[in-house]
Amino acid sequence: MFAQSATMANNACDTTYPVLPVELEQNIVEIAAFMIISFPLSCTSCALELQLTAQRFREWTMPFLYRVLHANSFSAGRTESESTEILNRYGKHIRHFFFGWDIQKSLEALKRSPMVQSIVNWNVHTEFEEMHSAVQHTSSLRRLSIFVGTLKPELLSSPVYCNITHIEIAGFLADPNVLVRLPNLTHLCIYISHDVADFNVLLDPGRKPLIQVVVYFNHYPQVRPADARVIKLKRLDTYTEVEDQWMRNPNGEMDFWELAERMVYARRGTFFSISSY
Repeated sequence: MFAQSATMANNACDTTYPVLPVELEQNIVEIAAFMIISFPLSCTSCALELQLTAQRFREWTMPFLYRVLHANSFSAGRTESESTEILNRYGKHIRHFFFGWDIQKSLEALKRSPMVQSIVNWNVHTEFEEMHSAVQHTSSLRRLSIFVGTLKPELLSSPVYCNITHIEIAGFLADPNVLVRLPNLTHLCIYISHDVADFNVLLDPGRKPLIQVVVYFNHYPQVRPADARVIKLKRLDTYTEVEDQWMRNPNGEMDFWELAERMVYARRGTFFSISSY
């Protein structure tokens, strides 16, 4: 009797073969991985409990570990061949990409991330033209955060930018008219000297699609103060703050875009006056 009970217990704990249909089991594991994994990765946020359950669980979990790629941490401790092997296998699962200090490594990694939806590049040593060639390997870009000196209109006419809805710009953009070439742009964040550009051209109520939210972090006397869509937020002073803010969206938390959207909604609903914040 005791031997029979022990055998039943061992069989119950055996994860070598699925008890449920494989498709159902995989769906459950993938949902759990999506809920458990958060970034930046650590021993408590990488779903070790799933990875150590069974080999197939680990295989189903691994793509979620590469949903976010920060080029600095990804390259640390890896040889170039190791990085290339991982990117060739999991690059198609990357949805959020943060440029690192090593420009060439970042560009090579981006070329192997065809389904990326969000790119952040605050590396002041990267020319937009240089990044542009790597972006050509993507097809699902929705959000772009860049440090620029000049933006050539013909570059933004590339099909890879046509689906961008959110753009965040730092640096010196002399002519905001180039952004008119982004046909689906609805969210704009300005992090530029107010002496350089006048962005009111993008607030034209006749523009299609209509700009829904404009966020700025400095004093811009040119921006219409009575426009409910214009939100001023606290400036992020450190690189760590920028990274933390960027991680909010991949982790399903409220980022500054969502905060600004709610503030605009509150203004339009007359819950707050335009001058109240």
